[in-house]
Amino acid sequence: MGREEIHLFSITGKYIRKLAQRGRGPEDVYQIWGYCVDEDAACLYLAEAQQVIDVIDLKEGKMLRKMPLQMGSPRALLLDKDGMLTYIALSRVKGNNQSAVCRMAPDGIFLGTIVSSVSHALAGEKYYLGATDHKVYCKLGLNDTLYTLQDSIGIPQYRMIATESYSDETGKGHLVDVAFGNKDFWILADVEIEVKKVGSIQAAPKHYAGYYAFHKGNAKLKKIVGFYIDPLDVSLKNYFPLRVSGKKAYWNMNVGDFRRQLEKKTDSPLVADSLKNLYYSLAENDNPLVLVGDMKQ
Repeated sequence: MGREEIHLFSITGKYIRKLAQRGRGPEDVYQIWGYCVDEDAACLYLAEAQQVIDVIDLKEGKMLRKMPLQMGSPRALLLDKDGMLTYIALSRVKGNNQSAVCRMAPDGIFLGTIVSSVSHALAGEKYYLGATDHKVYCKLGLNDTLYTLQDSIGIPQYRMIATESYSDETGKGHLVDVAFGNKDFWILADVEIEVKKVGSIQAAPKHYAGYYAFHKGNAKLKKIVGFYIDPLDVSLKNYFPLRVSGKKAYWNMNVGDFRRQLEKKTDSPLVADSLKNLYYSLAENDNPLVLVGDMKQ
């Protein structure tokens, strides 16, 4: 159902309940653009397009409250290292689109804006908000800088530059899309890019369109041919995880694609028995299929 429903499953894949659905009722949602989980409080935060963050009890599946936002329509949403909600808001200011990183207390109190940037239609979805190695990072719209968030300020960390950067005048060019990061790498997508450490004159060599791993330690870019999934004994080209959380990766696969990957490997000792059993039990209309695994180097 796209961005209109949220469902809860156990760690073993057993369906538990529906947590949110689109509608006009007091506990319904309009369109979901981001979410995060407070494991200690066992609650789910949902960022709605209509300037609202919903709080849902994971144990009972009940809507606890809706918290209106003071600015913008929220997109990415994160429970940050300080226990506060950090979100990216898109808004219309004096005739221009604008994106901003904002902080909010879990009880709904607005704490202020950290980083803001002029945004454009092309840049509307080119944002990043994530946490790795106990730090929070963000990148906004046409801004080429990846920031580290510290208290109430954003500290420039890396410049991620498309060699043919987007021009609002011509409507042409490219933007660097940060897919996700871990303690060693940033995974960058889709454009010809170079990366510079802020404050340094050293630049990574230029590369052409594709997917790249940018190593944080030595500032080198390497093109990614594909991801190897151990339990499937398969390498997938241009096929990225739906989400990376800590050391876990979540792959959203079409059942037909999954079955085609396994159809010649059901006798392979490298393929997990649980996936072989899944192969035989699935029908073509059992979509979607989500694989959860450990993220390795």
